[in-house]
Amino acid sequence: MKRFILIIGLIVATMVSSFLGVSSPTRSGVLCASAYAQDDEIMKMYEQLMTPQEREMLDRYEEAQRKSEEAQAVQHTKKMIALVISIIVGLIPFMYLLVKSFKENTWKNNAGGTVWGLVIGLAGGVLLFAFNYGLLWMRMNHEGLLNAIITYGLVGALIVGVIYLLNKKG
Repeated sequence: MKRFILIIGLIVATMVSSFLGVSSPTRSGVLCASAYAQDDEIMKMYEQLMTPQEREMLDRYEEAQRKSEEAQAVQHTKKMIALVISIIVGLIPFMYLLVKSFKENTWKNNAGGTVWGLVIGLAGGVLLFAFNYGLLWMRMNHEGLLNAIITYGLVGALIVGVIYLLNKKG
């Protein structure tokens, strides 16, 4: 019974000290030297009293926590890649119109029309960004056959719509 109370006391002391910012709740925590020494002493005392099952549970907890942090880092990296790709793709129409207006000097002859065209190009770029980012986000978070069918169906509908509009005007 004394052993159980001591273990519970050590766990509570570790949790309170980690809540107050004195030490880390895991063995791998590094803060200032004195806090780390306290944490290390507490963990050594705790490890001496731990049974093999408790030690295994602590190791599994730390492994699960490490895997969770790695998965979050991978997810964040994927989101940033999707964001950068979507921004680049979304800026293409605006940059194309901007370069074309400077090459053809339309901004000298028709400044209002050039600005209006750039605004429309920017609005189209924002829509393209949103559509592209949404598709990339769906592909990252909801992989599977149904997602692939929905994605390719939306892209196919967009292509058909663009071809229809181009043929209707032309």
